[in-house]
Amino acid sequence: MINSAYSPKSYDARECRIMHSEYKQEHIKLLELHNSILSMMVASDPEMAAIDREDKDLKLIFDNMEDQVFISEPLGKLIYANRAAVSQLGYNEDELIDMSPVSLVNNGRTELLSVIAGQTMTDEKAVFEATLLTKSGSEMFVEISAKLIAYEGREVLLCVARNIAGRKTAEHNLQRCVEELKESNDLKDLFTDIIRHDLLTPAGIVLGFTEELQRHPCDENTAFALKRIHENTRKLIGLLDSATKLSKLQKVDEIVFEKIDIVPLFCSSIENFRAAIEEKGHLVEFDTSAQCIAIANPILEEVFANLLSNAIKYSPEGSRIMIDFLDCNDAWKVLIKDYGHGVPDSDKPYIFNRFQRADKKGIRGTGLGLAIVKRIIELHGGMYGVEDNPDGKGSIFWVVVEKA
Repeated sequence: MINSAYSPKSYDARECRIMHSEYKQEHIKLLELHNSILSMMVASDPEMAAIDREDKDLKLIFDNMEDQVFISEPLGKLIYANRAAVSQLGYNEDELIDMSPVSLVNNGRTELLSVIAGQTMTDEKAVFEATLLTKSGSEMFVEISAKLIAYEGREVLLCVARNIAGRKTAEHNLQRCVEELKESNDLKDLFTDIIRHDLLTPAGIVLGFTEELQRHPCDENTAFALKRIHENTRKLIGLLDSATKLSKLQKVDEIVFEKIDIVPLFCSSIENFRAAIEEKGHLVEFDTSAQCIAIANPILEEVFANLLSNAIKYSPEGSRIMIDFLDCNDAWKVLIKDYGHGVPDSDKPYIFNRFQRADKKGIRGTGLGLAIVKRIIELHGGMYGVEDNPDGKGSIFWVVVEKA
């Protein structure tokens, strides 16, 4: 039944403002009373005071972290987001609190929900990469650590998200470098095949025909030209052969090591250079009865060949070349001593580099011999070097390899 006699009271604008002000003041008083009661409860209860301090300390720690920290209901909205999450994602705190964690993950709802479901079965932390969406719509690559924890008497999801954009960029650049390196190695292998099959063969043919032409009578100019062609073709073949050998020594996993007596390897090198030794009248002193078992590969003979070749080339005619094998506890040290011009101190740090030679005047060579020595010894995990001959002129080149 409606009382037609009742008529609601109307208020003007001024009276409304007064009433709103009075209501606001009453609301403030109620809030102050609520806070006062809460403060009295906390002050009167040590446990509540300790919990309040711990909660404030924990939030202070979270707010000073550079990583984003979220606490949320397992399948509900966020309970807490630290300052890093607010500043990095572009949302204000109220906007974040009104969102769910899965809504922040770009195309990751299924993944995150499966993590949450999996955490109910185990007590382990889950770590995975995801892409967060900022308020502006841009993407942020993060690594998320998620774990279900007990918080205020209930089970919540704690997530820590670390910005890994820099790491992703570094990974991308590294992958690009790997691909470029693979292309470079493929080109190197192609070039090696070209040297081995397409350059050495015609160079050998030129050398053979030049030697044949030199056996026939000819005028002085033709003889000089043939000699120059012959010398430079031999130099070209030596360079191509050395480059091919060096290119084969780039991968340690392709070298098979075994127990081997390295003395016969040196004997083999001496026999290979017997003609050159006799031509220059050198006296090679070497105890062939020694036995030195090392962990090595037969390619070590290439080291001995290059060092012996250098001693022959750089020593004056009729000089001595002394070969010694020293027992250095767990290794063998092989020394090749000559009585040549020696190596200046300024050149010693560089002569094992490619295309470096201390004295090129009047000496045949490619500049790769000592680089090959260096690479083979490195593959064996050994050492190499050069020093002055203490007996006077000349040098001592030495290498160290592991004993068996």
